[in-house]
Amino acid sequence: MTLLIVATLVGEIDDAELRRIVQGDAPDLEAYEFFLRGQQAFYRYSRESNVAAQHMYGKAIELDPGFSRAYAALSRTYHYDWQFAWSELSARSLDRAYEMAREAVTTDESNARAHSELGFVYLYQKKRENALMELQRALALNPNDADIMAELSAVEAYANPEKALDLIRDAMRLNPHYPDWYLWYLGDAYYALKRYREVIEAVELIRNPTLGRRLLAASYAQLGKLQEARWQAERILTADPTFSVAAFVAKLPETDPDRLADFADGLRKAGLPE
Repeated sequence: MTLLIVATLVGEIDDAELRRIVQGDAPDLEAYEFFLRGQQAFYRYSRESNVAAQHMYGKAIELDPGFSRAYAALSRTYHYDWQFAWSELSARSLDRAYEMAREAVTTDESNARAHSELGFVYLYQKKRENALMELQRALALNPNDADIMAELSAVEAYANPEKALDLIRDAMRLNPHYPDWYLWYLGDAYYALKRYREVIEAVELIRNPTLGRRLLAASYAQLGKLQEARWQAERILTADPTFSVAAFVAKLPETDPDRLADFADGLRKAGLPE
């Protein structure tokens, strides 16, 4: 009961963990504590905090090998390591993210967050149909999970951005205390529609704008606000001196050549290096 109360208060328990508790197979209390500490570190969105989160999730899995949610969370840390080149081994990290997401699904096939995470990996592997299938499966398993609805919007942003806007707005209504990354997805959908002012309005609400600066730099540049765009570009290069427009754009899930060209053009106009 203590586990249920603590986890519910921090808003991290989901149907998978509730089911295990009801069935008398509750997650190990110490493992859950490591998981929550991993969540705290992960949402600081930095190279160092990502490593700390990996360590915490790894400890949770070591203590409770059946903890599907911890495998899913660990998958996301490897995903971000790949996406933002946060380690010397980042080129291999998307494969590692896939392995952890598959392990999450294998450990508990009925865990909605496991399917959601696998869908997120498929998105960046440019396997959109697989991504949609997994996210839709996740939402069917837990229709009231706002996070999964938000993740589905991320998939739709690269094919049907108007639908993506509807999904992310629904997610925000369902979870009015939504985390920052909902705003990134909202910004992605607006950018796909070339609604640059609304991109800026969304991303500037983010408490930690580090990863959203790419959208800000491109959007300001496309609006002709080059001073603001270059200020954002400077912040990007301070955080990541190796940043490259070509390398970053190549990793995006976008497959429409015009949209890719538009984003790359905005980043270049902001003064970011090819």
